[in-house]
Amino acid sequence: MSHKKAGVSVALSAVILILLAVLFAGILILILIAKYEPVTQLSPIVFLHPSISIPSVLFVITAYLLKRRGRERFLAHYIAGTLAVSLTVIAFFIGGGVVGHITHGIFSGIFTLIFHFLVAFFVLSIVLVQGSMGMGMLLFGRTSKRISIHKRLSKWVLIVYLIQGALGLSILFTLLAQL
Repeated sequence: MSHKKAGVSVALSAVILILLAVLFAGILILILIAKYEPVTQLSPIVFLHPSISIPSVLFVITAYLLKRRGRERFLAHYIAGTLAVSLTVIAFFIGGGVVGHITHGIFSGIFTLIFHFLVAFFVLSIVLVQGSMGMGMLLFGRTSKRISIHKRLSKWVLIVYLIQGALGLSILFTLLAQL
């Protein structure tokens, strides 16, 4: 087996293990959320979704900056990107459960919350496309067209993540003011 194919096998195995861990963690977190009583005062569960979402945004920024530095940060770019995708999937699935459980449907920032969810769905879609393109280039080779599309999409991913992060922080601060 060539050196390049061995590297691709290791990277693919690492990505599969990370995604399986994400799936397991997401299921476990959903089970734990279901066992909590509704929250009427400040509780650690309020910070569950932001504690996953904020690192996700930071990993997207990191992956973007690492790739802009050149080829020497190639592996770190893939690790940061994989972690960003994994944390985004977890944050998406537990976000609605945590917020819905906390607010009982009564929340003064409901329009911001709805917009945050719609943008989150778009974020999840675009980051899965971006991650798939990146992994596809790693496994099946890079062409100038794929690289160009991946680079252009990376700017949109970064912008959408920053908007989503700002919306999320505004919701968190509104929620904390109500509790």
